[in-house]
Amino acid sequence: MDPEKKEWLLKLSVEHSYLYVLKKIFSDVNITITDENETILTDPEGKAIKGPGKAMSCLLQSKGVESGVIKRITDVVGLRPQQMIGYSTEEHPENPETPENPSKTPNLDSVIAVAKLRKWVFEGQITNKTAESIIDKLSDVYAKYQHIYCAQTKECSVPREKIKSVCDFYKVMVHSGQIESIIDHPEADTLYIENVDFSHEKRTIVSGLKYKVEKDCLLNRSCLFVLNLKPATIKGTKSFGMILFATPNTPNTPGTVIFTETNGQRLILRDYPISELVPFTIAATDCSKKTTETFFTTVSIASEKLLYDGMATSLGGREVTIPGISSGRLS
Repeated sequence: MDPEKKEWLLKLSVEHSYLYVLKKIFSDVNITITDENETILTDPEGKAIKGPGKAMSCLLQSKGVESGVIKRITDVVGLRPQQMIGYSTEEHPENPETPENPSKTPNLDSVIAVAKLRKWVFEGQITNKTAESIIDKLSDVYAKYQHIYCAQTKECSVPREKIKSVCDFYKVMVHSGQIESIIDHPEADTLYIENVDFSHEKRTIVSGLKYKVEKDCLLNRSCLFVLNLKPATIKGTKSFGMILFATPNTPNTPGTVIFTETNGQRLILRDYPISELVPFTIAATDCSKKTTETFFTTVSIASEKLLYDGMATSLGGREVTIPGISSGRLS
């Protein structure tokens, strides 16, 4: 970019992060999501416009977007989840690809409306901020119109029947971590104490693997761990997570931890990456009992593949497999 060329700067609050979709349409607008409480647009001359409605109106006018479309977009910005349940739109017949002139993008108002629905359905459900009483109705509306959004953004489309499972999966933060040291727990015969490097942080994990996996098999190896569990004190040692263990459905067959090639990466659903569903990193919150129970009853192993409600999982761009276990479960 020409350093002398001035540009539009749009800083979005997390509440208005769905407007990040504009980055797919206006390549000359610098858009970021911040921790600030206010959404602020700064024009090329340095003038700041505060508030999402005024910011959208000013930006879209500068891009030559029709006034009727701008009005519909600013109306959508002000809607709350309950009000979006009745949302409906009519598609324009034009090619859904972004035209040469972005201001003429077909269904621009609908794309932004569906982006807002997508935020509540996925981010809101994952963080438990969208009320359960309306999530099914919002999901119905979103599923009806998500093809408009996905045609414009090229991001993944989630079948209606999979939306809840996708959200339930991402409520549990599973990361790969390398075991840097491991010792027998001094106060328990069946436990190990592991120091684990997750790349972005290190944690102490207590696990009941002593008579299941030899220490030498774990040392300096990377495995999968659940990180957003409430810390627990186990026999006097505080544990900040748990290692995942795969158990075959076949009786009297030994289980295994899930070894990975890298550490510090998050387990995702291969066809529904969280980076496409939520455009910023969600802060971790401790799993509820209901969340962990749902996760462990839904995750499975089939044909040596780690699945969630039948959906393939991925780590670092590779499908996760558990060699030697054709059918099993996790604990």
